[in-house]
Amino acid sequence: MSTPNADILNTTLQIRAKELRDNMFRTTPFLDWCKRKGVIKVVTGGARISHPVGLADHSIISNLGGGGYGAVSDVVADVSRDALYEWCNFEAPVILTKVEATANKGPEARVNLLDARMKNVYGALRREVELQLFAGTSTKLTDMTSFQGMNAATGVFEELAFGSQANTVGGLAKSSFTTSWQHQMGDAAGAFGTNGLAKMREIAVAAGTYGAGIDGVFLSQAAYRLYAGELQTQDRYVMERPADGARLRLQFDGAEVYAQKDMGAGTTDKLSGIFLDSSGIYLYVDKDGNFTLQPPEPVSGYVAKRWPVFGRMQVVLSALNVHGVLINGEA
Repeated sequence: MSTPNADILNTTLQIRAKELRDNMFRTTPFLDWCKRKGVIKVVTGGARISHPVGLADHSIISNLGGGGYGAVSDVVADVSRDALYEWCNFEAPVILTKVEATANKGPEARVNLLDARMKNVYGALRREVELQLFAGTSTKLTDMTSFQGMNAATGVFEELAFGSQANTVGGLAKSSFTTSWQHQMGDAAGAFGTNGLAKMREIAVAAGTYGAGIDGVFLSQAAYRLYAGELQTQDRYVMERPADGARLRLQFDGAEVYAQKDMGAGTTDKLSGIFLDSSGIYLYVDKDGNFTLQPPEPVSGYVAKRWPVFGRMQVVLSALNVHGVLINGEA
């Protein structure tokens, strides 16, 4: 039988959990950008994610010369392939012992203790998602897509030029689609002051010929500092919150620019910037795995309760040629 205090605690937890699930998209650059651009795709169930991508022209155009009697080719091809992605499933518990609950008497004290632990768990999960995405070094979320494909790594973005890339993304080999399933690349060659801005423009122009245009730029901390320094008195900012004029963000070619702390590492070519077009990427989230706080359950062998936080999500690319990377822009 529930008690008034328990009812207050459970109700407050549900409210707090919802707030935290919303707030997580405001405290990490990529997840923040996904929500801003509306690329979060909520689905229900499924053993894996199958997303169609257009990679070829359907038919050959024939010129009808000679009074219209020119030969017409009926050679056709399937215009799309299915990119297949595995779900990344993960969980982390929030635990409160009976002793802690008793010592923190009163519903408000209990809620504060649980709230602090929930915030810690949500923060850790957020950081781990972005660590795997941008560095590929998570030892926990190894099923999550990684952007880091540099120096023979198996991620999405490579240091090779358009048409020469060979990694596999979504089960599709880039080498099989050298004119479509490839991303743009610019090399600052270790001299951002000399090459950085020019290479960033090259990436944006090349990517824009295939899509709607770059609308999210993620730079390593070093590259972000160098970019801001190059702009000097001509800094371009976008207001992050129109109702709060105190917070401004750097822009590049109309796209918001974020500093991402997990980028820039490596001993050979370094991944200094990722340029994304929101028309070519999705964050798939299971409706029951959106950093969802599960109902409390007893901890076996202990006088305690645990609230599991469950996540089921994956980053899915629907195009590669609309995106690009800047390499070797750390100095």
